[in-house]
Amino acid sequence: MKGLLVLLLFIATIDGIVTFSAKRNEYNQTVVDIRRFRWPADAMLMGKIPDEASFYFFKAQVDILPQNFTDQFKNCIHIQFERGVVKTIHVSPKLTHIELYSTSTANVIIEIGKEYQLEEFTCSNTNLTGIPDNISQLKKMKYLNLIGNLIQTVQLDQLHGLDNLESLQLTDNEIKHIHNHGSVSLPSLTNLHLANNRLTHIDVCSWNMPTLSYIDLRFNFLTHFAINQFRVLKGLRISDNPLNCDWMHSLLKARSDIYHVEELTCANESSEGVFALDCPMPIEQLRQQNANSMTSSAPVEATVLNNSQQIAELNRKIQKMAALLENLAKKSKIDERLQKIEALLESHNSRIIEQQNVSNDIIEAIYRAEMERTYNTEKTP
Repeated sequence: MKGLLVLLLFIATIDGIVTFSAKRNEYNQTVVDIRRFRWPADAMLMGKIPDEASFYFFKAQVDILPQNFTDQFKNCIHIQFERGVVKTIHVSPKLTHIELYSTSTANVIIEIGKEYQLEEFTCSNTNLTGIPDNISQLKKMKYLNLIGNLIQTVQLDQLHGLDNLESLQLTDNEIKHIHNHGSVSLPSLTNLHLANNRLTHIDVCSWNMPTLSYIDLRFNFLTHFAINQFRVLKGLRISDNPLNCDWMHSLLKARSDIYHVEELTCANESSEGVFALDCPMPIEQLRQQNANSMTSSAPVEATVLNNSQQIAELNRKIQKMAALLENLAKKSKIDERLQKIEALLESHNSRIIEQQNVSNDIIEAIYRAEMERTYNTEKTP
């Protein structure tokens, strides 16, 4: 019956009482409730635990939880630890669900080459300082919850290969930077939670998350990000960030398909830089585009080259014609000068002839006067 708690066993220990009980959860599944369990001190009591699908440990004290911790239980696929201490946990390949809440966990060991069945992993409000190493080995994982830890840097490459991951919870950490070397593909991710961190910038342009529909970025220090990288995004929570006003207004205008739970506000002071909704075109794409442009422009370049050669030949002809014209111009100037000289000579000759005629008239007049004088002298007795 749902909600019915059935007490199975009390076992006295030196430091207290370890209790085992069973109850039905909301999914009508039997959960074994284990209180004040210690490992390895109470290892001998493992044989007393009923073989059910789910084990719930409350205030357990565990230094190192081994990989084979539940191997003797054929039905157990889900373990949950709440409060108490689990300093280090080795992930078991047979489990599908592991949950750790407020257990001061600092180390999560995942081995390479194992066929892990884990679908949901929660390590919340513990002491993790980073995403566990080799987490990409958990190929079937759908839900990863690392809320409330001490993570400052996220190397997103660690998640590459988690093709079934649907939800990533990183809220309430101390994340300042999210890095990755090259493209990161999470083809099934629909929900990303990064609220209440210390992010001032996120470069999402190499994130390949084609199904991402919800992002929570509240309570960070973001001014903008390339939101158009996520074309199917439907929900965005980004309040309590010093958003750039131009970016915010562009977002509200261009992405009316996105709903916002809170009313968005922006910083009054102006910020320097580019605050675009889109990612800049990658260098390789620019190179390819340039190469395509060069290929498509080759015939044009050939035509231009041919035209350039023709123009050069025409220029040479024009230069020759200009030289000829210049020579002609020079010759024309000489002819003009000669014509002027000829005109002057002709004018001079006319004057000489005119003066000569005048002289002849004078001589003729003198001659006639002399003849008349002589005639008159001879006629007088």
